[in-house]
Amino acid sequence: MTEARRLRDLPQVDEHIQIRADDFEFIAEDGMELTAFLRWANKIGKGYRNSAELKGKLANWTRNNKIIRDANKKARASGKKNPVILDHNRASDLSESELAARLGYRA
Repeated sequence: MTEARRLRDLPQVDEHIQIRADDFEFIAEDGMELTAFLRWANKIGKGYRNSAELKGKLANWTRNNKIIRDANKKARASGKKNPVILDHNRASDLSESELAARLGYRA
């Protein structure tokens, strides 16, 4: 199967998503949150239907990224020989209620 054939078989999306940093209010002080999120989404293979969904998932990811950073900072400062270090996974863009639903909990 040729590359052109595979691309033709992909579902069509009505809305073209343009991503601009000024679209997002929740970029961290260092200005790298959006870049880190997009790299993570690309690595994991995430796709979003429209810009509204992308903005919501970025907000979730940013919140979870702060939790990860704070926990890792605390773990490294603990003085333990092998502290537990957190990282992102496929659920990093989920809200608390989305994650609870996936795990079978009632939100």
